[in-house]
Amino acid sequence: QWTPQTNMGYVPMLGEAVNPMRSPDLHEAFVLKKRRCHENDLRGTPPGFEETTSKFWDKAEKAARRFKIACALALDLPASDLDFFARTTPRFNMASLKYNYYPPCDFEAGSTDGESGSASIRIGEHSDFGLLTFLFLNGAAPGLQVRRAMQGDALNIVTCTEIAEKGWTDAPGRGGATAIVNIGSMLAQLTNDRWRAVPHRVVVPNAEEAAHSRYTLPFFVTPDVGTVISAHPSLVPDGEQPRYPTTTSDECFQRRLDAIQIQAPRANSGA
Repeated sequence: QWTPQTNMGYVPMLGEAVNPMRSPDLHEAFVLKKRRCHENDLRGTPPGFEETTSKFWDKAEKAARRFKIACALALDLPASDLDFFARTTPRFNMASLKYNYYPPCDFEAGSTDGESGSASIRIGEHSDFGLLTFLFLNGAAPGLQVRRAMQGDALNIVTCTEIAEKGWTDAPGRGGATAIVNIGSMLAQLTNDRWRAVPHRVVVPNAEEAAHSRYTLPFFVTPDVGTVISAHPSLVPDGEQPRYPTTTSDECFQRRLDAIQIQAPRANSGA
């Protein structure tokens, strides 16, 4: 079973509260890490799962390595530092692949649609912990919402002062297989908030969607163990200090994981 110490294994239904101000999230999940660096427990998985997921990981890792070079180019980093982001993940030993399953659930207007600040939703308000995330989904997969990030939010556990306040924007898939790229808190720190970590959540938007299962597959690209997280000098204005103190990937990531409430699975109330 998943723990904050390993960030691997099965996350049971109601087993985590990504936003600790809310009741546990309405999903279950299975988290894998790189097979060349970690031993994943695949007991109970269907035939062919290991081969399929290994091939998918390899493709996602290759795409992430190329994407990080594109980020450096987009930020106009010096030619000598075009591998600035790529240097954070030589081994991908902190990256993870998470199979999210959102089963059918009850729809409660003013509650599971995110209007309440404390009720369970499918995933509570947060920004991703690492560098960036490739979120793979199929079809529209309604429920994902995003909002504008505020300066200095990268170190916050809950990324908006009033989690139920207005300002959330629906971010559905565009049909067919879709990949959405999220900026994580460590990328915000490395870019000195030039690119900010995007707050997001998954709600139950209506009764029709509550009746359907929802699946997503996020690939979390997190800097390797021991990586120093400090803003690139070219992204810090002359005469100013970086917006975030220097830290390490381990310290930053563990602080965020420890804030997730791990809940024991609740017993059924019915017979």
